[in-house]
Amino acid sequence: MSWIEKRGNQHRVYWRTGAQRGARKEFEPFATRAQAEQFQALVAAMAGDVAAAREYIRRRDPVPLTSNPPAEPTIGGGLAPAATLDPGAGVVTLDVMFERYLDLKVCRPYTLEGYRKLYENHIAPYFGGDRDITTIRNGRYLDPRQPARVTGGDSGDTVTVWLKWLGRRHKLTNTGKPSSELLSAKTIRSLHGLLSGTLEVATLIEPEPIIARNPCRASKLPEVVPTEMHFLERGGIEALLEQLSGVWRLLVLFLACTGLRFGEAAGLNCGDVFLDAEKPHVAVRRAWARGPEGSKILGLPKTMSSIRKVTVPDLLIPALRELVGDRYPASPLFRMPRGGRLHHGNVLLRYIRPAIESAAEASPLVPAELRIHDLRHSHASWLIAQGTPITDVARRLGHASILTTQRYVHALAGMDSAAAAAIDAYLCDDLPELTEPVRLAMVDPALPILDIDDDDDLAA
Repeated sequence: MSWIEKRGNQHRVYWRTGAQRGARKEFEPFATRAQAEQFQALVAAMAGDVAAAREYIRRRDPVPLTSNPPAEPTIGGGLAPAATLDPGAGVVTLDVMFERYLDLKVCRPYTLEGYRKLYENHIAPYFGGDRDITTIRNGRYLDPRQPARVTGGDSGDTVTVWLKWLGRRHKLTNTGKPSSELLSAKTIRSLHGLLSGTLEVATLIEPEPIIARNPCRASKLPEVVPTEMHFLERGGIEALLEQLSGVWRLLVLFLACTGLRFGEAAGLNCGDVFLDAEKPHVAVRRAWARGPEGSKILGLPKTMSSIRKVTVPDLLIPALRELVGDRYPASPLFRMPRGGRLHHGNVLLRYIRPAIESAAEASPLVPAELRIHDLRHSHASWLIAQGTPITDVARRLGHASILTTQRYVHALAGMDSAAAAAIDAYLCDDLPELTEPVRLAMVDPALPILDIDDDDDLAA
């Protein structure tokens, strides 16, 4: 059990190291009480493992609830022996340097797996894994006095030509075959960042750098066109709800009225719903996210600020109370028809996307391009239009940086007063009641972890 005490300018979370009387006290200091409460929630989400929670906040990187925190990287260990990186020991290849780069990173195992796939699919095939990294040039600032064969010219040695090659390259399917779509500007920038990070390590090797300057610096990268955010008005939400029924209708209304990410809603258990509290709320402690090799896992949210309590409006309480019923606290709040946790691809393709298409045909207030994540955008826009302080909006949405929340202010800057007045009523007036039953057929309490009908991306 832990408790919070204010000591000077610090808010300390205290706990005892043993159950016996007189056990030693330890503490973790925080600047604000909110941060201290987040740490308490983090400890609870990690089954009381204080050491793992402390490790987590020091890394600021998500750790699956079912896994131990990754060990500290060892500079001399990993896949690339330290002797291999001695500039005097011979050629250092791109493969070796890339493995050293991964060896120094602290992140989820399946994040490393994603980095390796990007490298194997789009970097190594061009430069060659056995390429001597000292021969890689930027290509934009070559010495015109030197012949191309010396400076790299138009060969695969140059980062500039590689970026042009990526601009003509197609995305790969799950089977490794080219699709009809070209790589996006965002993917190209990510690939450039991966190569740049790899070569940057080579400039930091001690006692003598392998290369003096990172050839990825000052590269000209494609501009990323931001994904358009769609904001539903009251009539748009009503039109969309008319096309849904049962638990899917409740899910859409829940996302719109709480602003939770889809993965956060999918990670909620019945024990995370507190409808009889002074302020009815849900406790966001975990998220349903991508795992190794395309699997799905229940893990901690991306940042500590995502661990939070989110109040729910009165109009949701009766339906949520019926949905929870007498189910086990560890049972997923929202479930697929066969009992597993929500699967983004299945939910979108089978239920939400058809409803959006039908609503778009029936009402001009529902854009055909609407995404599930736009319900979160809409929620934020309603709060801001009502005059809610942006710091409160950021806290409710679980944003690590207020700059992220600031996007909604810019997006709403052009709204006229009439539109703002219409949105002002959204969270004050009741939306259409959920009169249909929302509970699906009860299944065995030992619910399966995954619903594996397909392997679509979970990202909203």
